[in-house]
Amino acid sequence: MGHVVGGAADHVPHVMPGSPPVVDHGTTGGSPTAVTGPAGQETAMPMIDVYAAEGTFASKHDLAQQLAAAVMRWEQVPPIALFEKNTAAFVHDLPADAISNVAGDSNYVRVQVLTPAGVLDRDKQLGVVRELTDIVASVARDATLADRTWVLITESPDGGWGINGHANTGADIAEAARRELTSKPKEPLS
Repeated sequence: MGHVVGGAADHVPHVMPGSPPVVDHGTTGGSPTAVTGPAGQETAMPMIDVYAAEGTFASKHDLAQQLAAAVMRWEQVPPIALFEKNTAAFVHDLPADAISNVAGDSNYVRVQVLTPAGVLDRDKQLGVVRELTDIVASVARDATLADRTWVLITESPDGGWGINGHANTGADIAEAARRELTSKPKEPLS
């Protein structure tokens, strides 16, 4: 369990949407020392909760994995174990009579993404909401479900993420990411 999960990382920022992370190879024999991007953007350890009526999704595991991968892509964190093992989605099946809007309909899906404050700028908010909605409809095999899927983005304060009994700050996450990036063996040049 020793993985560190925490809030926004102060020194492992994101890159612009659609761009891969840029690795700074520094002076340590070509080993990466940090992931760099525009100042002020930070890494994250999101958690995703999906609430839907029982039977909406044939493969809840597939849904959870696709949603977690999508959020990780939009947050543009490096593909390291720290993020891959601690970005997760949880699918909650509810009895149909446990869901209702004012009109009495119960065929809605609620997706809640908990992410550190400021990680998703407006373009990323729009993109993650669209992609998560599309994934929900696709996995449910019901294109009309997009019209009934609510995606809520909730921001957590620095230090509002914890695992293994420790509430981690952005600096904790940045340090853990840096350690993992620098411990990876140098990839051969092509």
